[in-house]
Amino acid sequence: MSILLTTGTLLAIAMLLHFAVWKIRRPAREIRSLFLIFTGVLCGGLVVAFLRGVTWFDLLRTLLLYVPTSFSYILTYPAIGADSPTISLMHFLGDKSPDGVTAEEATEFLVRRPFVNARLTELLKSGLIVEQGGRYLIVGRGSLAFRIILTYRKIYGSIPRGG
Repeated sequence: MSILLTTGTLLAIAMLLHFAVWKIRRPAREIRSLFLIFTGVLCGGLVVAFLRGVTWFDLLRTLLLYVPTSFSYILTYPAIGADSPTISLMHFLGDKSPDGVTAEEATEFLVRRPFVNARLTELLKSGLIVEQGGRYLIVGRGSLAFRIILTYRKIYGSIPRGG
């Protein structure tokens, strides 16, 4: 129970810091800022745990819960503010019930949505890509979090449709 309570406390502190920073001034590189906040809270928690004499086993179990939960939030954060293709389409179809829409109407609706531009803008803001001469390029090797995602995708294999 103490592992869950400790992890929950660390996550709550990280979320409060996240909200406080965003309330003061929204950072230009949001993903990087979230990563730094969650990592900083983890480092602070490790110092406190060391001073309190927490066992390595309990520390490891806390890390095994905190790190994936933090990464999950950091990776899904952009989706919270973004216009989701699936949710937008479901709202569009729901508004047209009970007759539904034709395939052409659905395609036209999706073409008008800013999904691609929103994703490109987010990648530019986060510093993962740059635009040079009308072309988009990946910056360096990318952040550690980005490389972890790419490694996961290589292990998982190709996804035939969607993300």
